[in-house]
Amino acid sequence: MKKSFFSKFYYVCTTFLIISVLVMGASLLVYANRLYQDEKRDKLDNVSEVVIERISTLYESYIEIDSYQTLSEIEDKHLNYNVQVYIFNSDGGFIIGTESNNSEDSEIKSAVFSKSFLENHDDDSVYFKIGYLNGITSELSACRIQKFTVSRTHDEPVSYYLVATTSAADLNSFSKNLFIYFGVAAAIVTLITSVLFIMTTKRIIRPFTKMSEKAEDFIKGDYSQRLPVDDTEEFSRLALSFNEMANTIEKYETTHKNFIANISHELRTPMTTIGGFIDGILDGTIPKEESRHYMELVSEEIRRLSRLVKTMLSISKFEANEMLINYENVNITDLIINTILMFEKKINEKHVNVEGLDGPNVDIGADKDLLSQLFYNIIENAVKFVDEYGIIRFSISQTDKYAVISLKNTGEGLSEEEIPKIFKRFYKTDESRGIDASGIGLGLSIVRSIINLHNGTITVKSVKDEYTEFIIELPLKKLD
Repeated sequence: MKKSFFSKFYYVCTTFLIISVLVMGASLLVYANRLYQDEKRDKLDNVSEVVIERISTLYESYIEIDSYQTLSEIEDKHLNYNVQVYIFNSDGGFIIGTESNNSEDSEIKSAVFSKSFLENHDDDSVYFKIGYLNGITSELSACRIQKFTVSRTHDEPVSYYLVATTSAADLNSFSKNLFIYFGVAAAIVTLITSVLFIMTTKRIIRPFTKMSEKAEDFIKGDYSQRLPVDDTEEFSRLALSFNEMANTIEKYETTHKNFIANISHELRTPMTTIGGFIDGILDGTIPKEESRHYMELVSEEIRRLSRLVKTMLSISKFEANEMLINYENVNITDLIINTILMFEKKINEKHVNVEGLDGPNVDIGADKDLLSQLFYNIIENAVKFVDEYGIIRFSISQTDKYAVISLKNTGEGLSEEEIPKIFKRFYKTDESRGIDASGIGLGLSIVRSIINLHNGTITVKSVKDEYTEFIIELPLKKLD
């Protein structure tokens, strides 16, 4: 079973939190123990310094180390500071201490420093530890040992060891209590953090959950779903991109459906006509003397189907980027003249005057077959919508980089609402007027595709009930 993003993220963050708490707890325990040891050491340092100074003063006054005065000083520190003080000679033997007057057979009196200790601490350095001193301490204690020297006038200096201890039995209980308190606090913090994390994480991933749901709706074919854009910068950008993608998909899906519907309609109409005429001829409904006329109509419908299929194949190639351009030098003027001659019959029937074909010759590097199709479609469109006794005017020129071709025809023109739509597939401006039922509404779509393929531009200008003008710019790209 695959884990969700939430569970993975939760486990990672929880693990990180626990590790952080453990590291922080261990650091806190070490730091607290260090503070505890420093506190004990400071206490023993202060007491030891005072005792050594006092003993030195007494010794200078010819009062011996094991005197009553020394013992009184030691007992005072025990009573006031709970510090046990012991004096040992330079050989490590016991002389006097806090417990020396309490028991004649006290174990402290038989305590002696080991030779290794005396060898390693034969200077004024201070030895400190939290632990036990054999024969001196019976419980966990903070212990401080320091060698000091006293002297009298005209006498040799004498060295002694001062041992100061204080109970550290509460260190274990202190560490235990600290560990318990920290454990409870850590558990509470972890619990609260986990709850807040769950709430926050669910809120964070909620948009992604919605996106997943919308994506599933997309898979089911519902392209109307959109994501709300909130105030979070990262997700708002993602939501905008998602919604833009959804708009594009919905647009293409709508276009695809319309395309299928339109092409089905365009195919069904001539096929129905052809089938009706053929059936009429076969079953005798159409008289034999009129069969030729109806066969001509069938032939015209077949040619219309052929044009439709050819055009659809061209559009498919354009969309799949499979249309290859075979560049060659093409004379635009000659190509337009040859194309306009294909419509000579229709032009004469409408008594149309063609102007501007006596312009300069302009050569460009392009695909001649595609340009032939381009000009055929656009001239066919002009002849179709020019008014009777109207004018079709050409203008052919060139700039430093482009060949500029203008085709203007008088007639009904286009409204402002119609101009943005004329390059759409199957769009017919004459759909409601029935001017020419032979068109399939793909000519100008092909024109735009060919111009785009040549990196050119096409612009439309029109005034309703006056004229329509197409302005085409194609890169020169002359070939050697």
